[in-house]
Amino acid sequence: GINAEYGKQWYQRRVRGAGSIFAENYTKLCNAFKSVNMPPVHAEGGFFLVVDCSKRSFKFQESDEYKNCNDAQDVKIAKELTKQFKILMLPLSLFYNLELKAIPTNYLRVLFCKMSTNNKSSY
Repeated sequence: GINAEYGKQWYQRRVRGAGSIFAENYTKLCNAFKSVNMPPVHAEGGFFLVVDCSKRSFKFQESDEYKNCNDAQDVKIAKELTKQFKILMLPLSLFYNLELKAIPTNYLRVLFCKMSTNNKSSY
């Protein structure tokens, strides 16, 4: 499970005052993605959250445009979710050498180190 207190302590030690904001953002995003069947993959150290998009089906996946697009699954999902919800997501397949045969295409990377005066509506 997600240990929000551990995350908060980790970020407070490394990012000083911003740690509590980052921990709050991390917790909000974890809960939001879990609630829509996109489980977070816990990782230590970093300012992004990785979520698994393979357990969730989306209405836009039924469209001909989606089906006919040659991009990897995570690229197509990231583009659509970014367009619909204005949350920037990076498909993890972009970090792999295209010559590899087994590139994971079910993970999205979401940045959570946003600091703004309007954080409550940001997530």
